[in-house]
Formats: sequence, C-alpha cells, structure tokens
Amino acid sequence: MDRPTLAGGATRGARATGSPHGHGIHGEYVAFQRSCSEYAEAAQWSEPARGARLYRDAERAFECAESLAPDDGRIVFAHGHAAYVNRDVSVERALHLFDEALARAPDHAWARLYRAHCLYDLERWTEAADAYAAVPKGAFDGPRSWRMHLLVEQRALCLLRGGRREEALALFSKILGRYEAQPHLARWGDLRYADQAVDDLPELKEPLARAREALARTELGR
Repeated sequence: MDRPTLAGGATRGARATGSPHGHGIHGEYVAFQRSCSEYAEAAQWSEPARGARLYRDAERAFECAESLAPDDGRIVFAHGHAAYVNRDVSVERALHLFDEALARAPDHAWARLYRAHCLYDLERWTEAADAYAAVPKGAFDGPRSWRMHLLVEQRALCLLRGGRREEALALFSKILGRYEAQPHLARWGDLRYADQAVDDLPELKEPLARAREALARTELGR
C-alpha cells in the first residue's frame, strides 16, 4: 500500500476539539497536539532538510504533549500518523505508536485502521487481515462511510496474499456487488485493490467490470 500523502483521503491527524478539564496543564496539551500536527503537516511539503527539521520539532512537541497527558491515546495516534506519512520514518516506528495509542484507547478507530495499514505495508498479511477486521463496525459513517467499504477490499487482498483464496474471493465478490448497486461507495478507492487481485482471482473479472461501469456512469452524472 502506498503510504498516504496529505493530499489523499486519509485522516490528517487526530486533533482534539477540547480539553477534558478546560484549563491549566490539562488544557495545554490540546495546543501541543495541534501544533505538533501542524509541524508534521508542514514537514510533508517542505524541502528535505527543512522537512526533517520540522519533523524533529514535531517529535519534541508530541513527546511534551504525551508527558502532559500520558493516558490520552489521541495524542499518541497523532504522533503515529505523523510518523506514518513521513517517508523517512520506518513503518515499524509508526506501528509501535499505533499500538501504544490503542493501549491507551482500545476503541480508537483511526488507530486500528492505521495499524492495519502498517501491517499491510510490512506484508504481514494474516495480521493485516485480522487488523482490518478489528476496525469497529460503523466506526466511519456519513461522508466517511466509504472507508468501511474500502477496508473490506483491503482485507480481502490481505487474505489473498496470505493464501486464503476462497475467503478473499467471497469478500471481493460481496464488496463488488455492493459497489455495483451503490457505485458512489467506490469513488475514493477506485477499485484499486480488486484490480490487484483479478489476475489471481479471474472469477472477479465480470463483477469488477460491472462495478467499474456503474462507477463510470456515476462519474458522468456528477
């Protein structure tokens, strides 16, 4: 999986909307969280030397925020996300941070999703398939609901790469049927995971073609 850039559809860090206490030292960590997310975002668009310096600043800001609110999984997730989108930081480092975030906030859906992405990138297929399955049902609804459908594709490809062909075929068939009926759900992912699987799963050729035709009709009607 390509690691996301800030122009893509992935979340751009978990930003707190308020302090649990609203004042004092507990309020300060919100500002730290926002500033370090902004540092990390700026680092993505800077020339390499400046980007590296900004990321080091972001690391210090995250560490400070974490010391102020050591039990807040949102901050550790934001740290992990900044690491994940920074191509100079190892995927293993990002994975460790997402694990740390989940130790503090087991229901953090974004951390579960990005943990799965890391395992995908590391080609730990069985673990990645299980991690995608562990993203809570209904975690992303409304305008973000496409993520729940895309991760079905992602999980199916992990199952295929892990040698679980029949499970992968069943899952791809299910999601392609859903895309054919509701093609707008495929718009963000553009069927790219099903495309990667079709050579190994020739049974998908026709349902993939139907889903792509339905998506094309939707795009023409926009």
